[in-house]
Amino acid sequence: MIDMKLFQKLKDEGIRASGNFSYADTELSWVLTGDGTLIIIGKGDMSKIDDDFGDRVDETDYDIHAFYYPIVCCYPWFSYHDAVRTVVIGEGIESIQGETFMRYVNIERVILPSSLKELGFWTFYRCYQLREVVCFAEVPASIDSVSFEGIAEDAVLYVPENSVEAYRRDANWNKSFSEIMGISQGNKEWIKQITNYE
Repeated sequence: MIDMKLFQKLKDEGIRASGNFSYADTELSWVLTGDGTLIIIGKGDMSKIDDDFGDRVDETDYDIHAFYYPIVCCYPWFSYHDAVRTVVIGEGIESIQGETFMRYVNIERVILPSSLKELGFWTFYRCYQLREVVCFAEVPASIDSVSFEGIAEDAVLYVPENSVEAYRRDANWNKSFSEIMGISQGNKEWIKQITNYE
């Protein structure tokens, strides 16, 4: 769970890149730390980005895997996709567009907020190294059957203790992970380093 105060603290500790991004009613701030943690905070619906917007991105920013998938190139942090090891989505963001982190092949960990309601198709498609996902949402967000397609086969999902069974009963969440367990059963130290989780 990332708030503005914690975001600023992390930003002050050393950044590789940062910026702001707005489109339609979406307002985001982002920072990529030196250790590869990409933190995104703001409000709005990250699923409002569309193909028309993607087509206007400078094609010199594309790499070969993204050429046919313009959504992934819309966001300003795309230029650093090979450097991203951890993705943290802040509170207030309710949905994430499909393809947003597609083929970010070095992502190992993801933290999703309690406000999350929807993940699009291929959101984390072929993030081969992704092995730990923490989701603070007590009610399972609506996700596509391929939102996490191609992540590590031994990937584990950590959710609030009282929500474990709900996630296990959700076909799309359940098929995406080798195990679903309570957050307290995970490595809390790395979570605490970048959130205010106790």
